[in-house]
Amino acid sequence: AGSALRRRCAGAPRRAAERRRAPLLLGQCVRVLRRPRRVWPVRRQAAVERRLAASAGERAYAVGEYELSADDILHGVLRNNADERFAATDRRRALVVPLDVRVHFVAPTWLADSAALRVVDASHGDQIDALLDTATRDYLERHVRVLFRDGTLSLPHVLQRYRTDFGGALDAVLDFVQAHVGPEKRKLIAFLRKHGCTVVFRRECGRAATPTVV
Repeated sequence: AGSALRRRCAGAPRRAAERRRAPLLLGQCVRVLRRPRRVWPVRRQAAVERRLAASAGERAYAVGEYELSADDILHGVLRNNADERFAATDRRRALVVPLDVRVHFVAPTWLADSAALRVVDASHGDQIDALLDTATRDYLERHVRVLFRDGTLSLPHVLQRYRTDFGGALDAVLDFVQAHVGPEKRKLIAFLRKHGCTVVFRRECGRAATPTVV
């Protein structure tokens, strides 16, 4: 009994100190929770994109008798061997297919505004075209912003990054966008183009390229 009493007495100062410290710890937690959330820095995002791009080119997958990275599949096979990714002697050139720009809206990339992955079942060939149209319309409806009062058309960065795939010229890009958005947004884009508008390609983190007037 005596030893138990001594232990309780010895522990009393420590428990009192813990009780005094508890409000301080709680106050620190509240201050952390009330802290404003930091905006994702542009430079950090660019670094993340570079790392993701590098990893996409390093990891390989077995596709039949061939070995392909994610970049090989997107840029070599689906983008019609863009930038001569497969050399003339590379047997993987046999896999290259003609470019269909709608592939950018079913195949994710390392870009911040990349489209979500869509599964395309090649056994239902009659449905592939409809799936690509749906994916393209859904993506553009979400990411194309018409700022009517400002006379500004804000486009996702993917349309600038792969601009050559969409025809290269700004008018060709706008023609594609206008043809693949919903009817309401299509009318607004047509009106802005007719009366002159500012076109801005933006990143999802908020950075915008130099506006181009058309």
